[in-house]
Amino acid sequence: MMQKRKRGKKIVIQFDQERKHSIEGFFIEGQITSDGSLAILETNAKELDFFERPVIKRDWKLRVMRADRDVMSVELKNLPLIPSHIDLFFDGTILIVQGRCVKDGANIEKNARHYCVDGTLLNEFTFGDGIADVQIDETDTIWVSYFDEGVFGNFGWDEAPLGIDGLIAFNRLGKSFGVQVGTR
Repeated sequence: MMQKRKRGKKIVIQFDQERKHSIEGFFIEGQITSDGSLAILETNAKELDFFERPVIKRDWKLRVMRADRDVMSVELKNLPLIPSHIDLFFDGTILIVQGRCVKDGANIEKNARHYCVDGTLLNEFTFGDGIADVQIDETDTIWVSYFDEGVFGNFGWDEAPLGIDGLIAFNRLGKSFGVQVGTR
């Protein structure tokens, strides 16, 4: 089964009468970040296929809107994933995560990327397949929860999927703390 998203309309976000910000591409993902900001990802792609491999590299624009500050815009060029989750670390750097991740033998797709606010890639790592949600807490711990395909395996993760416990804590370098919240 193919999973595709089609997007269309232009969106205008208005904090007050004085500041108005419009989205230039197609809205793909939005999330309230750990500091309470609104993060919005946009691209010019009209259709995205989360299962197509290799992932087509695209340019993305991230806008982070804070009620008390101007909008921060970050250009992400040739991004080799389709983002489904966004959050900010305490220092303002950016975490972008793709919810689907292919494992083909020893080849494992990296589906999480850590960026500087100027769009420079700082690090990339793997969180596994079947990601339901991603949140960064006040200590910069990355909490990743998984839906059924992340817990029981799919997309090449049939034996010992990374999300087998359902919820995993990672540090900002993408290393698991080994926190086991649940088991199957």
